[in-house]
Amino acid sequence: MASRAQFRSSCPFITAEEAATILGGKATRSEEAYVCTYALPGKIVTLVVALQSAGGSDSFIFNDSKREFIGKGALVKDEAGIGAAAFSFVNGDRDGRGSGFFVLIKGSGVLMIILQEQKFTGTPKSTERLDKLRPFIKRAVGRV
Repeated sequence: MASRAQFRSSCPFITAEEAATILGGKATRSEEAYVCTYALPGKIVTLVVALQSAGGSDSFIFNDSKREFIGKGALVKDEAGIGAAAFSFVNGDRDGRGSGFFVLIKGSGVLMIILQEQKFTGTPKSTERLDKLRPFIKRAVGRV
């Protein structure tokens, strides 16, 4: 596995074409530090991609994030067969982080792919988005 220092951008993990498929239309791309964002016009729905690493603390980041979502009442599900460990979440508290995946990748960090919705559309719609996103997550992990 590559170390986090080898990556200058998180954009290659989800391509512009994949983002358009996930979001349902051509998205604009922006980058800031190691965070890549794809947004539809009007920024109603955005896709945020980031690989975060804290050296030997990657497992802590992963587990702490999971506990935080559970504590906020999010619907959290372990995702077998993706990275060293993975979970998906659907956040019901309308704090701007509608749904997404956190994937622990040993030796590289935690890959976070989050769908942010300006107007939260509820758990069923967000769960559908996760189902649509899942195969792209598997591809993204293979690119790390």
